[in-house]
Amino acid sequence: MIGYSILSAIVGGQALASIAANLSWSIGIVAISVISLLVSFGGYNALNWYERLAWIPLVITFVVAVGVGGHHLSSPPPAEPATAASVLSFASTLAGFAITFAGLSSDYSTYYRSDVSAWRIFWYSYIGLLVPLVTLQCLGAAAAIAAPGVPDWEQGYAGGDVGGLLEAMLHPTKGFGKFLTVLLSLSVVGNIASCCYSISINLQVFIPRLVVVPRYVFSVLAIAMYVCFSDFTATS
Repeated sequence: MIGYSILSAIVGGQALASIAANLSWSIGIVAISVISLLVSFGGYNALNWYERLAWIPLVITFVVAVGVGGHHLSSPPPAEPATAASVLSFASTLAGFAITFAGLSSDYSTYYRSDVSAWRIFWYSYIGLLVPLVTLQCLGAAAAIAAPGVPDWEQGYAGGDVGGLLEAMLHPTKGFGKFLTVLLSLSVVGNIASCCYSISINLQVFIPRLVVVPRYVFSVLAIAMYVCFSDFTATS
């Protein structure tokens, strides 16, 4: 959960920093983390409302990105044949993204109606994770493979800058592309905010004596940790 939030902060910070030359990754990471912290202060209702709406601009963003840059994805340069090790490594990465949320499920499912079918909840959760994970992982892999053959994409992706690659894909749309990049950077807020909200509950469950400490204190400490590790990882 912590590692996934750190990764989310890095990617979101990179995307936000890519819209202006005077914005560094560090500033982007701090901005995304602070926004996530504020959202987590709203509790379950705020998170639920945010998650219900956040996917809409993301779908629009990726549709536009594929629309303006999709022709570069149709003829990628030759790639090395996949090995068993690389397939297992990639599969474990996908599994890690999904399994990360298992520890948070009880923090939110407690608000569900008790008369709802368990199978219904399972399929909603399964499809809700399967469709975006597989779709976006495939799109990301295709863009990363095609980047060396597109000068603007290669420049944006320099140094593993995922946000720069996304901004380069959207660059043909000019100012609208920058606006979409900002929305894309904010897409990680839901992931980080939910972790901040849950970590305060989990710590008090794990160490009952901490129940006397206001939960927002743990969220603030978690964000501080995310910022430190994210900035160190991104700039090292």
